[in-house]
Amino acid sequence: MITLMSQMLGCLLIAAGIGVAVGWLLRGLPKNSPDHSYGDLANLLRSKEQALETTSHDLKVKTSGMQILEQKIMSSETLHSSAQREVIARGERVKALEAELAVRSKRLTDLETESVAARRRESEFTAQAAAHGLELQEAQQVCRAAEQAREVMEQEVRVQREHIAQLNEGLADRDELRARLKTFELVQSRVHQLEVELSDREAAHRGVIQQLEQAIGERDRRMSEFDADVAAQGEELRRAQQACQAAEQAREVMEQEVRVQREHIAQLNEGLADREQLRARL
Repeated sequence: MITLMSQMLGCLLIAAGIGVAVGWLLRGLPKNSPDHSYGDLANLLRSKEQALETTSHDLKVKTSGMQILEQKIMSSETLHSSAQREVIARGERVKALEAELAVRSKRLTDLETESVAARRRESEFTAQAAAHGLELQEAQQVCRAAEQAREVMEQEVRVQREHIAQLNEGLADRDELRARLKTFELVQSRVHQLEVELSDREAAHRGVIQQLEQAIGERDRRMSEFDADVAAQGEELRRAQQACQAAEQAREVMEQEVRVQREHIAQLNEGLADREQLRARL
C-alpha cells in the first residue's frame, strides 16, 4: 500500500511538472510565431499526455497486481493459520494416544505379572496333587496288604474247619476233642478279632480313599477353574496386545501426518518468504 501511494504521488508530481513545463513554455514562446509555437506546444502536450496515460496504465496494472498479491498473501496466511491449528490438534491427539498406550502397556505388564503368579500357583497345586497321589498309592498298598492278610486268615479258617471235620468223623477221644474244640474256639476268637481289625482297617482305608477322591475332585474342579481363568487372562492379554499394536499404528500414522503438515507449513513459509521478497521488490 505504501508503494502504491508513493507511485500515485509520483504520478501527481509528474503531472504537476508537466503543467509547470507547459506554463514555462507558454511564457517563453515568441509572440511573432504563434502558429508554429502552438503546434510545437500541441505536440509537446500530446507527448506528455501519452506519457501520462502510459504512467497511469502502469499504475493501474501495478495496483491490480498488488491487490492480487495481497489476496494471495491473505489466503496463504489463512492456510498457514489453519495448518498450525491442525498441527496443534494432531499433536494433542498424539499425546492422548501416547497416554493411552502407556495405560495399555501398564495393563499388559499387570496381566503378565498375574500370568506368572497363576503359573506359580499351578505348579504348587500340581505338587500337592502329586503328594495326594503318593498318599493314595500308599493307601492302596495298605488295602492290598490287608486283603492278602484276610485271604490268609480265611485259608487258615478253612484248614481248621477241615481239620475239625476230620476230627468229628474220626472222633475217638472226648478229651482230645475238647482240647481241639478249645483250640478251635481260640482260633475262631483270633479269626474274629482279625476280622474285626480287618474291618476297621477297611473302614479307615475307605475313609482315606474317600478323602483322597474328594481331594482329587476338588483338585479337578480347581484345575478347571484355573484353566478357565488362564484362558480368560490369555484372551484379555491378546486383546491388550492387539490394542497396543493398534495404538502404535495410529501413533505412526499421526506422526506421518504431522511430518506432512510440517512439510506443508515449510512450503507455506517459503511461499511467504517469496511473497515478502516480491513485496520488497514492488
